[in-house]
Amino acid sequence: MMSSVPGSHANIWLKMLWAVIIYLALELVPALIAKEVLNKTVQELLGPYLAFAIPGVIFLPLTWWLRNWEKSVASPRWLALGWCLSMTLFISVFTAAVFYSGGELHLINSRDDVMYFVVAGVVGALAASFGMYNNVLARITERAARNKD
Repeated sequence: MMSSVPGSHANIWLKMLWAVIIYLALELVPALIAKEVLNKTVQELLGPYLAFAIPGVIFLPLTWWLRNWEKSVASPRWLALGWCLSMTLFISVFTAAVFYSGGELHLINSRDDVMYFVVAGVVGALAASFGMYNNVLARITERAARNKD
């Protein structure tokens, strides 16, 4: 479904670009705080910064795509499944970023980090997916009914 406003497609990408830039700038604040608190160099914090920045950069366009899919006549069950899968992906990647950064900055024992990652990643992602599906389905159905009126 195309908008009747000329150039609106380019405007969406410009908004997405600004959202990514703002997100990356906001991710920079905790990295600078960690630099001062942990007495690390910029080179040591580059990997952890990217590990935390990449999930958001992926998730912003994904949520935009899911919102556009929601505006179309998509099945609420498929849409809820899409939201749950995207959240599962986001939680898994974010958990990986936490454990990667902890290992790189020597905050987590490297011998135990794989076991903790598997437990936290699997349990967290599955709990979020199963717990969220019915909630998301109810909200999407409610929003679809509101838009029909």
